[in-house]
Amino acid sequence: MFPARPWIRPFAAALLAFAALLAAGTLASTTAVTEAGLRFHDRIALHRAGWATALAEFVTDCAQPVVGIVVAIGIAAWLTWRGRRVDAAWALAVMASTLVVSTIAKYSIREPRPPQRFWLIPPDTVWSFPSGHTAVAAAMIGLVVLLTARAHVIVRRLARTTSVLFALAVAASRLYLGVHFPLDVAASILAASTALLALWTMWSIPPVRHWVNVRLGPTPQAASPD
Repeated sequence: MFPARPWIRPFAAALLAFAALLAAGTLASTTAVTEAGLRFHDRIALHRAGWATALAEFVTDCAQPVVGIVVAIGIAAWLTWRGRRVDAAWALAVMASTLVVSTIAKYSIREPRPPQRFWLIPPDTVWSFPSGHTAVAAAMIGLVVLLTARAHVIVRRLARTTSVLFALAVAASRLYLGVHFPLDVAASILAASTALLALWTMWSIPPVRHWVNVRLGPTPQAASPD
């Protein structure tokens, strides 16, 4: 439909994902959703245990933004060493753009955290929506996809399944620790999706794609987002 403008569809999808993210944030701030979130946390508080708290703290620490940045840099360095410099740039861009989108949404919506009585750890920021930790974990799925693009099919499937399970575990840990409402963690997927679609939009612009390929080298076919 848009033969001369292949970037229009991913751009429209990125706008739609970001609009859905902001709409979810508006919904999260309503009284009905907040009260439902409080009832949810009341139920969770009845089933906490020492071992589960320790596990949740460990999982959530693995998805701190600084950890995500370090992991992205490490993967980018390895991909560069393997001669996959375009993929390395993608790895850095995926994590950076996810953090940017998540931060923009967080300070645009300004949804307060759950009440302090639910906290098992102090939150890292004042605002709750979306969950930055869950967004980082979702971005790590993209990093794993890049990292395993040339791996054996079994390794590739195992690694990608593990990354999805890790993201779900991070989302659960943020809820268990009492620092997010359910909609906060669900919307983090929209934040990561918005970032990826925005990058795909840039990649779909022929002059940009040509410039990147000339500067960094051709993209391996298996790792191409399209």
